[in-house]
Amino acid sequence: MLDVTKAFVRLTGKTLFGPKWSLGYSGSTMHYTDA
Repeated sequence: MLDVTKAFVRLTGKTLFGPKWSLGYSGSTMHYTDA
């Protein structure tokens, strides 16, 4: 499985994520229901 993952990363390139603080606050109201 590790070989497959390494081959995929080699083919597509690494995914670059920004720092956690750049995400900011992302509150969601998906779980709230109207009463």
